[in-house]
Amino acid sequence: MTKPFDSKNTERRSGPFRFLLFFVFSLSLLPFYRGAEGNPLPTKVVAAAIPLNPAPSPTQNEEKTKYLWDFKTELGLSNDQVAKLQGIYDENKKALQGLRANLETGKKESRKLIDQNADLSVIRTQLMANAKILVEVEMANIEKSRKIRQILTPLQLSKWFKIQEDVREKGKTK
Repeated sequence: MTKPFDSKNTERRSGPFRFLLFFVFSLSLLPFYRGAEGNPLPTKVVAAAIPLNPAPSPTQNEEKTKYLWDFKTELGLSNDQVAKLQGIYDENKKALQGLRANLETGKKESRKLIDQNADLSVIRTQLMANAKILVEVEMANIEKSRKIRQILTPLQLSKWFKIQEDVREKGKTK
């Protein structure tokens, strides 16, 4: 008789567990889809900076970005609001730099383990650590978004959402 949590007993694995394994495995493939140079981690945040050119050319090293405070006039931002927003973005940028560096190190370690045919449990542990970092990246962006919402008035927030929507639509038509 097999034990209920026997790792060789695949019939007892639940759907959510299989999904988690698939998700973690998919994360390990990201570097292969993004190329050797790699792009910045994609993040989806309501009040994020807006890239002016959503699909940068390969020769372009860095996207030009317009930040919320670049729309100071359109949004009617005060100098105090701009200073607070810049502080939030700077704080978030520092946090993300550390997380992305840790993720890059983790991805290199994952590739190394895979190339060395390491034990699957060791690879799984590394991939789960990488997934945890991705969760932290997303949480940092959510926290930034919530802080921004506390600074903007409801009218400014609705104008900001409209600006983001317009920029995204403009990017889709290019």
